[in-house]
Amino acid sequence: MNIDIHWLKEQAIELEIQVYRDTESIDFKENPLEWWKIHEKNFPHVSNIARQVLSIPATSAASERVFSTGGRTISKLRASLNSENAGDLIYLKGSWGTIEQIQNNKNH
Repeated sequence: MNIDIHWLKEQAIELEIQVYRDTESIDFKENPLEWWKIHEKNFPHVSNIARQVLSIPATSAASERVFSTGGRTISKLRASLNSENAGDLIYLKGSWGTIEQIQNNKNH
């Protein structure tokens, strides 16, 4: 008897997703984290994805920081930079603290 474990797992996940889709939606006023805590045993794979998605901070601070850095990098004097060079400069600016930290660790 040759059982394909990968196929069985795939079928179990597909069934889990279908049962999840057929489950009644939570009320808008309910806390989704509490709902997932109650139902995580019924939907182990889907709850893992939900935990990852729900753990994403609801803030735009990181993207605002990138745009702010971009605004300081691409000034009137550097307006003729092509997109690749501009992207490289923004990346280097954001990574500079890490580069300095690596260099400091090598020196100690």
